[in-house]
Amino acid sequence: MESGFVKLWRKIQHNKLYPKNRAFTHFEAWIDLMMQANGVDREVNFRNEYVPVKRGSFLTSELKLCDRWEWSLTKVRNFLKQLSENLMITDEKRYSRFTMITVLEYETYNPRKEQKDKAEVKQTIRQKNTTNKDKEVKEDNIREENIIPKENILKEKVAGKKKGYIEFYEKYPRHIEPKTAERAWGALSNQDQRQVIEVALPNYIEETKGKEKKFIKYPATFLRKEVWKDYLGESPKEAERRAKDKAQEEA
Repeated sequence: MESGFVKLWRKIQHNKLYPKNRAFTHFEAWIDLMMQANGVDREVNFRNEYVPVKRGSFLTSELKLCDRWEWSLTKVRNFLKQLSENLMITDEKRYSRFTMITVLEYETYNPRKEQKDKAEVKQTIRQKNTTNKDKEVKEDNIREENIIPKENILKEKVAGKKKGYIEFYEKYPRHIEPKTAERAWGALSNQDQRQVIEVALPNYIEETKGKEKKFIKYPATFLRKEVWKDYLGESPKEAERRAKDKAQEEA
């Protein structure tokens, strides 16, 4: 991952894994410069003279870096020159005994709290947008490719929804677009109508036995187009009356 940032505590230099008593790599030396840089503006006492050192800068010397990184003086000078030429640092020698190093674009590597908060908000928004897009793609794939959840997943998703829908969908001879079918079931006018459909469904199941799935209507179509009326074996009113009588008997 190349986006975002991590907080690197300066005390990590005291960790036993931090390189000691060995030569630093160029990358480790670059990180070390950033970790030595001041986090706030301050004045440093150097030989009884207070030297102002701004955020992102620090006082050091080439000999001190030689000892710290276990490099030769020539290698340290060449490295600092390379960073300066690539506009990564400024290397200002004020006295013969110390050098002022400033890490350019320090705010990019170590933003202040307000900038961090803004960056975190932007990153959260990007992650949320990515999650929403992934969810939309997944739902499109389920709808377009007819990828139907397994029985236990379906039961979990429709738990608490319209009573009787799970039983209807499990019995129906073609499992496809469960969400659309659930909405169609919920749009039925009353419980009596649902009970009539339960009367017609076994007849439709019997008729479609052995048929290819493509010749079996979608469950939502079966409900919305009132296909079930053709499989009652009696008038809708008679079927509704019989369903009511059955419900009363069961009650």
